[in-house]
Amino acid sequence: MHTLLRSRSPSALALLALAATARAQTGAYTLTDVGGSLPDQAWGEMGLADTGFVVSSFQDAAGHFVGFRWTPGARGAPSSLSLLDPPPGVAWVDYTAADVNNSGAVIGLFGQTGGGFGLSRGYVWKDGAAKELFTPLGFSAFPVAINDAGAIVGHAGGRPGGTPGAVFWTPDLVPSFVADLDAARDLNERGQVVGYRMEGATPVAHGYLWDGTSLTALGSLDPNGRGDVIPYAIDAQGRVVGSSEIRGVEHAFLWTAATGMQELAGLPNPNRAAPAVALDINDAGWIVGYTPDGQGIRDVLWGPDGSLSQLAEQLSDKGPGTRWSRLFWALRINSSGQVAGGALTGTAVRPVLLTPANLTMSTLVPGTIGVPNSLTVSGARPGKPVFVFGDLDDGLDQGFTRIPGRAALGLALATPRLVSLAVADALGQSTHAWLVPSVLGGLAVRLQALQPSTDALSSVVRATF
Repeated sequence: MHTLLRSRSPSALALLALAATARAQTGAYTLTDVGGSLPDQAWGEMGLADTGFVVSSFQDAAGHFVGFRWTPGARGAPSSLSLLDPPPGVAWVDYTAADVNNSGAVIGLFGQTGGGFGLSRGYVWKDGAAKELFTPLGFSAFPVAINDAGAIVGHAGGRPGGTPGAVFWTPDLVPSFVADLDAARDLNERGQVVGYRMEGATPVAHGYLWDGTSLTALGSLDPNGRGDVIPYAIDAQGRVVGSSEIRGVEHAFLWTAATGMQELAGLPNPNRAAPAVALDINDAGWIVGYTPDGQGIRDVLWGPDGSLSQLAEQLSDKGPGTRWSRLFWALRINSSGQVAGGALTGTAVRPVLLTPANLTMSTLVPGTIGVPNSLTVSGARPGKPVFVFGDLDDGLDQGFTRIPGRAALGLALATPRLVSLAVADALGQSTHAWLVPSVLGGLAVRLQALQPSTDALSSVVRATF
């Protein structure tokens, strides 16, 4: 049995001696609500950085769009949420947040007429100050993506006197048109840009990759080339994902310079008229998007080997007995494998962050207060220590504490306290045991395991005593 440190605080004392009577959590992801105290609303675009920043927007009580940035915390500090500030002298009635880079710089749209109809001007927000973005001709712009160097891509608006077209902004915010593309959708750290151009008497979108000097056509899944091709994301290796229409129906694709465009596998689907789209790809080749099955549209994850899995099936902390009913969409994925999207809690949609869970935590037995309890963590590296942390469960799932020295790795707990430490055996299992005090009677708690040497986490386990 492991002896627990004692705290002078009664609440900390409870947290240092937790036990679980709840079911085992064996899912591959744990879920964090990044909306904080913001109201329940329908969420749209989201941005996700490799360092864990998340941006999105919500509608306030007056129906205005408001952009925010969620920060995962540093050096063990809890996560925080900040609303973005308008440029000096500019009145923002509506504004959104569409993307964020590793340093926390944000891009989005703003407007001055209200109700979302005035979202016709773009901005970049860095170090607490916002600047409006302009096209090479000095007119309004629509930024879509920002890389870690601070370069931005998007498109120019069709404002009177303006010229529509894809735009690239340097880190110093100097704009230039991207060849003759109509819109740019994403860029990587090498400055490669993906976008599309409308072509033909009956205009059809054709996807392209621009390397700074020349355009490369991405091709089409439609053998007749009659469907729109929209590239949504490009990774550091130049791999591109998006959608290609065949007879009016979107199909998800992966494009590489070596293989060209290939369709990504879908779920068994008798409804051939439903769309499939690949929305983002990380540098390891993991892809998020959606594809239909016989019941509707499903949020999915494609592996580097082309394998397909439903994200909702990998979320253990959902369904009866939890706050969450189901995953609603998956929009972005970062280098740590975290996924940003939306999830349903009752009938409300909340912005959430999914963090990969590599360890499996068993139920705790006997699951009663006043006696020693034990649980097992599996999937750890043999011979290395495994820590179990705990926190009181407020039912909101808003806590996230970044682990010092890790880019985006963190515990999905607001104020984690160490419960137990044990070394994994030759089978990769660690056994944790401690006395559960009577002070925990009637309280709800959350538990999560961590093996720092392998950056491995478990899903969150809920328990009520």
